[in-house]
Amino acid sequence: MVDIRYCLNEFLTQVGGNIGYDVRKSERNKGYAKQILKFALEKCKDLKMKKVLITCDEDNIASEKVILSAEAKFENIKSFEGKNKKRF
Repeated sequence: MVDIRYCLNEFLTQVGGNIGYDVRKSERNKGYAKQILKFALEKCKDLKMKKVLITCDEDNIASEKVILSAEAKFENIKSFEGKNKKRF
């Protein structure tokens, strides 16, 4: 599943980002997340989005690896409701 958010409200700007994706637990570690993110980034390009924000929980190493595989650049960490989010 992938969600591309063209416009961001305050919450999404802080912790949600422009792209959200999820892979069923039984299908993880098969490369689907990388494919989903690649597809989403291509769609963002088609939509002429100049900057795309992608976030993950600070302790979600697998998601961070997926994001970095798309050549995303680390921006910062924001805390929301006691949980740290990495922003790329």
